[in-house]
Order: sequence, then C-alpha cells, then structure tokens
Amino acid sequence: ASDNLNNPAGQTPAEAFDANYRTKWLGSAFVNPTTLEYQFAGGSQYIIRKYAMTAGDDNDDRDPRTWNFQGSVAGGTGWVTVETRTDAWLGGRRQRNEFFVDNDTAYDRYRLNITNNWSSADIQLSELELYEAT
Repeated sequence: ASDNLNNPAGQTPAEAFDANYRTKWLGSAFVNPTTLEYQFAGGSQYIIRKYAMTAGDDNDDRDPRTWNFQGSVAGGTGWVTVETRTDAWLGGRRQRNEFFVDNDTAYDRYRLNITNNWSSADIQLSELELYEAT
C-alpha cells in the first residue's frame, strides 16, 4: 500500500488495507490528486468488480468526495479509470459503503485517485476493500 502524502505514525496507507475498521489511513496536507494505491503480491492480477470504503472515525470533512477508481498493469503507469464518483457521501463515522463497478480487466494494482474531499486539509479512510469477480 502506498500514497503520495505525509502520514502520522500508525496512520499509514497499510492501515486502509488491514481489515480493521478501528485503524485508519490519514494523509496530511491533502493535494489534488491524492492517491491511495494497493499492489498485489508477486505480480498477481485480479478483476475487481466491487470495492468498499469505510469512513474514518472523526471529521467527516476529511472523507473522499470525488475520485476515480483506477487499475494498472504497467508498473503504476498507464492508469485506466474503472469508474468515477462525484460528491459521494460516505455517511456516518466508520460507516461502510460498497461500490460496484463494470470491470472485466485484471490489474495488478488499483488506486483511488482522489480529486476532492469535503473541505479539510487532511484526507482519511478506515478501510478500502477490494473484491475479486467470482
């Protein structure tokens, strides 16, 4: 897991993928775009048709608002936008939201390319879950 921001100790990108909604990823000094990326081990590729985001535990103005969900097989270059969300409200604190996407391509890495949050100088998520097509 990686991002393009500074992270306080214990609130790194890995926290967004640890299957624990009580931890979170927090990026200081939100920039447009902010990226939160996950690369599968060993070059494995998966067709992701659903992802879920769990809102952080505080400050809803830090939640992602507008983003592109993207995939890549080109070493993190050549990103393909799988879907775009605009003005997406994640709801209450630690609320889980599912997003279904029309995707038939296997990628070895996926990312949220976040272009806007709800006004904070920071950005956060408790979890980002990726679900393989079955």
